[in-house]
Amino acid sequence: MMNRNMVYLVIALIVLVPHMIMAEEEGRLKFGNFKVVPGLTVLGESNDNIYEGNGENETTELEESDWITHAKPQLGLQQIIPDRGAIVLGYKGDFAYYSDYSDNDWVSNTGMLDFDYITPRGLFVDFSMVYTETEDPYGSDNEYKSGIPLTDRSTNRIKCKTGFVHEEISKVLLLYNFYKQDYKNNLLDYSQDYEEKEFGFGVEMNVATKTWAFLRWYRGYRDYFTHLDPEDETLDSDYHWQKIVFGFTWDSGARFSGEMNFGYKWLDYDVNDSGIELQSLIPRQDRYKNKDNWVAATSVTYHVNAGTDLTLEIANDIKPVGSDSNNYYEDTRVGLGFSHLMFQRLKLAASVAYSCADYRLNRRKDDNYIGTFNADLQILHWLKAGVGYSYKQKESSSNNALDNYGKNNEYEVNRYFVNISAVF
Repeated sequence: MMNRNMVYLVIALIVLVPHMIMAEEEGRLKFGNFKVVPGLTVLGESNDNIYEGNGENETTELEESDWITHAKPQLGLQQIIPDRGAIVLGYKGDFAYYSDYSDNDWVSNTGMLDFDYITPRGLFVDFSMVYTETEDPYGSDNEYKSGIPLTDRSTNRIKCKTGFVHEEISKVLLLYNFYKQDYKNNLLDYSQDYEEKEFGFGVEMNVATKTWAFLRWYRGYRDYFTHLDPEDETLDSDYHWQKIVFGFTWDSGARFSGEMNFGYKWLDYDVNDSGIELQSLIPRQDRYKNKDNWVAATSVTYHVNAGTDLTLEIANDIKPVGSDSNNYYEDTRVGLGFSHLMFQRLKLAASVAYSCADYRLNRRKDDNYIGTFNADLQILHWLKAGVGYSYKQKESSSNNALDNYGKNNEYEVNRYFVNISAVF
């Protein structure tokens, strides 16, 4: 039986969509420099392994399939400041309804704020914030509880940079990044609650048409703020880091877009700076080990022509497992993407990627193989329909259940999509 919320959503669509279309046709969604952009996507997903299990048992390794219907409303508000910048407010939702396993129905809501401004003298500020409350089963950055539905959590990401542009040939920047992750179940998920603050300084030079070379230095700190026992805070996985990165970035309209970013990172656990007396409280096998390593956050798209793009992705970083563990892993990812516009209406896109998580402990190494394909047809300037497919296979050299919070590390999942989207 259809979920009651889904019925309300369908009724709202029947009532509101015709009025949205009429408003667009009459041009009432733009008022001078102010623009309103509403939209709705309805997506159907056939998933052959909703719990990312391998079928070995009927508790932590269920291998079940289901049809999932997603309703994804969105709303954007944009105020242009002529010749100076813009302010953008946005909302995106994802309401997921399972056909057979309706107890897994989940909701995700995201709010966004972007602000950029530049003065006639070249002083500028760029600010962005993305806040999300979600119950989705997609896991966190370190794949914690990936495949486990109704994991209630919130995230808040802030990025800010300010500086000065000198005669369009050089830039000096001050940088600040903030990230907070807060799981609602403080008994089961306390080890994943943390805040990160990162401060930095950078310089950029224009080295070719619309091409900038950059050098940046960062210093940051992660604080785990939830503990089962207040005394655990002294011996948790809090750490600080320094990072130097360099590379290239491009202005809008260049043949390339994105950022080529490579560097080196030094990660030091706070407990190791607390003196020999405190370290002696930790068993030798559980002591923390500082780590330094190369890092990358590269995603570069080459615009072959007006309708064809090629994308290269290279990423590498050090990722601790949680506040209650001295384990971490080196996360490396390489990916290639291709997209092509045919007949001015049909866009085809495909990507392949390989990632490796090489853990410090338990001789564990996870290999992930990922592939995607999408075909989207622009039916009208406000209406689009598409189909898609994604594949992921995880292989692991360790099958210790404790390595992944009670789950085996290996699985395979196929997902097929069909969607229709209206954006006005």
